[in-house]
Amino acid sequence: MNLVTFIALFLAFLCLSGASKLPPTPSSTAHSPSRLYFRSARPQPAFLPPRSTPKSKQLSGITHRTIAMAKLYFRYGAVSSAKTLNLLATAHTYKAQGKRVVVLKPALDTRFGANSVASRAGLDRDADLLLEHTTVLPTALFADCHCVLVDECQFVSAFVIDQLRQIATLQNVPVIAYGLRTDFRSQLFEGSKRLFEVADSIEEVKTTCTFCNKKATFNLKSADGVPTLEGPQRTLGCEELYLPVCSAHFGSKLGLEPSGLDLHAILGKIDLDKAQELVAAASAKAPVEASVVEAAAAKAASAPLASHVTIDLTPPSPVSK
Repeated sequence: MNLVTFIALFLAFLCLSGASKLPPTPSSTAHSPSRLYFRSARPQPAFLPPRSTPKSKQLSGITHRTIAMAKLYFRYGAVSSAKTLNLLATAHTYKAQGKRVVVLKPALDTRFGANSVASRAGLDRDADLLLEHTTVLPTALFADCHCVLVDECQFVSAFVIDQLRQIATLQNVPVIAYGLRTDFRSQLFEGSKRLFEVADSIEEVKTTCTFCNKKATFNLKSADGVPTLEGPQRTLGCEELYLPVCSAHFGSKLGLEPSGLDLHAILGKIDLDKAQELVAAASAKAPVEASVVEAAAAKAASAPLASHVTIDLTPPSPVSK
């Protein structure tokens, strides 16, 4: 055997040895029995054992486990944005699944009946509990409950909102509150303000402006068909009283400047006029010194955006000499 023949046989051996270690390509395995042989002769890889379940963390001898806690949801929107319709649809879904829900609403909302939670679309159901300003929620009512639904939550007091927060946290029951964000003067309601402070999830229920296709973010109030900023904050009404509008039409319908910067001055004048009326009425019942009346009016003027003006007409105590 000469040297050339030996080298050729050695190279052929190396090629065959290397081919047995290479993974076959799809095209080669379909036409090459030898490649199929080499593939079947390959040792199969050992699979890794499944991961063991992680142990609970130990801290100071106390076992801590991660528990999914229920949340307090605040779903707000302008008037006529189908908030109550969403509430009733959610209640229907829970009921169809054989789950129990508790529906709450403010006692002052009597538009569709004292105990009725109704949508303008025609759906309704009875509330399980009517909420007053100082209502203490019975914990037994939510013992076997899967969800708590609150309608018109802007009229609910901060005291009750804090209890709803505790129901979600301590009793692990999700609470979904539906309501307005601001009143017709673009100021927060008490219940809405507290929900913005303590809710886990804040979601907007959107609708369009009555006069265009922009998103409505304001509530426009009308008195005898004329847009107004006057009147008490809590005035019940439907479409004949309140309309959802965008910021541009809120200003234009009320005669505000395009920048809306004079809204502060207008609201301040309304509050000042209201303060002076209260001072005059109180003075007629119990005459006081002129200096006390002037001081009360000045105090009201210093805080023009207060939605509730409180005036102290108590004469100052004499200074001892």
